Amino acid sequence: MADLYKEALFEHRKYRGKIAVESKVPLQSNKDLSLFYSPGVAFPCKEIAADVNKIYDYTIKGNTVAVVSNGTAVLGLGNIGAHAALPVMEGKAVLFKKFAAIDAFPICLDTTSVKDIVVTLKMMTPVFGGINLEDIASPSCFYIEKALQYFMKKHEKEIQFISNSNGGILSTLTKGTIVDAFLDEASYDAVIKMATKYFIVNFVLNEYFQDHIKITENKTIEFKEDEKDEGNEKEEIQ
Repeated sequence: MADLYKEALFEHRKYRGKIAVESKVPLQSNKDLSLFYSPGVAFPCKEIAADVNKIYDYTIKGNTVAVVSNGTAVLGLGNIGAHAALPVMEGKAVLFKKFAAIDAFPICLDTTSVKDIVVTLKMMTPVFGGINLEDIASPSCFYIEKALQYFMKKHEKEIQFISNSNGGILSTLTKGTIVDAFLDEASYDAVIKMATKYFIVNFVLNEYFQDHIKITENKTIEFKEDEKDEGNEKEEIQ
């Protein structure tokens, strides 16, 4: 282990990172510059402005993924922060390239605010065809994933979200009610209060989503909206 420790540090220091940006196109003449930069670059810009879906034809978007973390739950290291998480996210980007031929880039966000992360990623959607959420502590990871999925569906954005978290838990428990509130500016504080040690706090759920759900005495959730069609659908809270 001591030898691996020294060798790993040596190799990381030698390469100063595991990924790099390289040009796909030749830039060997004035004509090359005219084609791929000015004035040639203006023509695909105009095409995309007229039809946003053409961004997949003329840019990197269709084969580019953002590997996103805030460093709060990294491997077996725990909450080491965004800066210390960068080597891991670089490594994940290398795996995308090696095993799937997908260009990936690490995005380490120095914040634990669910709102800030969601807003930031929403603004990044023009560039990336996919966003891979990595090593973000629960329950924040669930809120982020569901909020982004809801946003994509609502606005018909063509982008995929991948998460290493069990996002299905949140979907099962909330049936979208948390996301509905989350995307409402007035409800941000209510959702953030739910990010506690025990994933979901009974009081907060009853307080803010009483029209949709009910916490029973045996610690299950009843979805009121399902009662008419499917009976009392229940999910256990661990």
